Formats: sequence, C-alpha cells, structure tokens
Amino acid sequence: MKSKRRQPVTTVENVSNPSTSAIPILVPCSDKERSDGIANFFKVVFQQDEHGKSTRSDTRRIRMLTQEDVDPQRIEQVLGDESTLLYGLLDLRQGLQQDDPLQRVRGFKKIRPGDTAEWSQALGESQFWARQEFPVLVTERLKDVRLVLWFAPEPPGRILTLALFCPDLQTGIFLKSFLEVRCCPYCERLFSPRANNIMYCTTAHRDAHRMNRYRRSKKAAEQRQKRTSPLPRTKQTKAVKLGKR
Repeated sequence: MKSKRRQPVTTVENVSNPSTSAIPILVPCSDKERSDGIANFFKVVFQQDEHGKSTRSDTRRIRMLTQEDVDPQRIEQVLGDESTLLYGLLDLRQGLQQDDPLQRVRGFKKIRPGDTAEWSQALGESQFWARQEFPVLVTERLKDVRLVLWFAPEPPGRILTLALFCPDLQTGIFLKSFLEVRCCPYCERLFSPRANNIMYCTTAHRDAHRMNRYRRSKKAAEQRQKRTSPLPRTKQTKAVKLGKR
C-alpha cells in the first residue's frame, strides 16, 4: 500500500500576508454607516424592580475595521495629534525587533517631544529604555479594548468568533494600525507589508538605511578605539623612560 503524503502543517510563521487581522476589530457605528451586526456579546439592563433585573442583548450597531481605516490620511484625520504617539510606538517596536538604534532614537523623539535631542539619543542607544517605555505606553492606550465572543450574523459569517471590541473609532484605528501597519525606517512612510518579513516600503530604502546603519556603527567603533587606544610615544616619553632605567 502506498502511504498517503502528509500535508504540511500551517503555523504562524507560514502566514504570508499580515495585512488582514486573524481576529476582527469591532467599533460602534452610526446609523449612516454600514453595519456588520450588533454588540450581542454585551448584556444591558432594560428593567429593574423589586423582583430583580431584566436584561437583553446589546443592540448597538457595530462594524469591522477594514484596510481603508488604516490609510495614512485616515489615521491622521481620526487620531489627530495622537498619531505622533502611534508613529513613535511603531518606531520603538521595529527598533527593538531589528536592534536599530536609529529607529529607537526617532521613536523617543516622537513619544517624548519635550526631551532634548541629546537625551533622546541617549535613550535610544540602548534597548533597555525602549523595553521599559514601550509595553507601558501600549498597554495604557489599549486598556479599554475587550476580547469578546461575537455572533457574526452577516454572510459569510453566521458563526461565533473571537473579536476585539474597541469603545470608539480612535481606539480601534490605533489598535489596527499598531497590529498591521509599519513605518519605513528610512523615509518614515506608513505602509501595510505584503509579507511578515518586510520592514521597508521599498528595497531602495532598505539598502539606503542599511548603509546609514553601517556608517553609524563604523563611526562609533572608531570613536571607541580612539578612547581606548594608548597615547602615542614621543621622544620626551622615551627619554623619561631611559632616564629611569
């Protein structure tokens, strides 16, 4: 008997397109917007008396965020000044992932605009401060996001699925952008990568930024060598040594 060929197991690493979230991100919507269902994962009290409380499912209209919601112009329109915080966090995340001091410094300049350039440079040089600041800021901004079990009534739904419910559009766009958008380390342009290992908007910008990193590391190595190298021997120092002998 011929043995059946085993099918390859799909893992997280095999996912080639991160631009689509595996889990829906839901936000409340108005009557004028297209709705994808209701917030049937919450209960609301519609009557309360001496006999107890009567509840029903929440009937608020909700919709799923799409790629149009994380267009750069849309992000700046909805988030306003808070978009700078988002851009800074994207820089810090990628600076940690790629161990890129240039991007970490840029991130600190955005999330701490009151600091001097020298202090931002000092914070970004090491991964330590980025590791301290990054999780705290992200957790604080997304503290109102809820993991819910949603019955999606619209085709091709009609299933129970896990979803992330955000109380307002600003939080939803911040979350979706944080999960799916990247900031090019060279030109700072926001883009949605086609694959999980793409960090630059173009290959030309990738090569240019790598050259900048190389020049920066080379200059830093030369400066360290100057600080640690012994002083050059002069005729005077030679004479002193001979005299001591």
